[in-house]
Amino acid sequence: MKKSIFSLVKIVFVLIILIISTSLLKAQGPGGLIDGGGVGDTTMPVKKITLTANRVNDVVKIDWTTEGESQILTFTVEKSVTANAFTELYTVGAKNTQIASYSTSDVINNDTYYRIKATDIKGIVTYSDVKYVYSKGNAKFIAYPNPLIGNTLHIATSFLSAVKYKVSLYNDFGQNVFSNELNGTSNINDLKVGFLPAGHYNLTLSAGSKVVYNSALQIK
Repeated sequence: MKKSIFSLVKIVFVLIILIISTSLLKAQGPGGLIDGGGVGDTTMPVKKITLTANRVNDVVKIDWTTEGESQILTFTVEKSVTANAFTELYTVGAKNTQIASYSTSDVINNDTYYRIKATDIKGIVTYSDVKYVYSKGNAKFIAYPNPLIGNTLHIATSFLSAVKYKVSLYNDFGQNVFSNELNGTSNINDLKVGFLPAGHYNLTLSAGSKVVYNSALQIK
């Protein structure tokens, strides 16, 4: 009799353990944690941000479109005159739709860089590419970011007379480590210069045999 009662208690105990375990697994969900915030959760707050910035006289029209917004709280337009230290220009609430469009404007007196900062409800931040807008003036040739981190160099031009130019990059020994044709009619040219050793370089812009501009470039 005692043996039967002991067996019955043992069976009941096992059933209770199984019920508790099942409840915990349901609470955890696919993330693997009870709070639902799985360690492997790598969902991006926005899949893609496409930014354009076009100047008409002294007014810059800033437009951006997004793909795959997910729990985004705000979008912030940031601006800079150095491409390094950015300040807030305009903030708008996110639409959180699969495809969305936003727009604002800015009045400029100097060459200006713009980017979009997306902030989600958890505080995760995603940035767009940086766009350069030149102010009124003479012909200009600007390479950024400087110092360059990575392998993509943005070349911004304005008021160039020729259509085709050549961009060349030289190291401290005067060796040509990169050359590429540049479209002088385009405001922004993105060049993949490769992952070059850290150091100081000389960037030149030439039309035929004539060097039009020289610019120092640091690579980190």
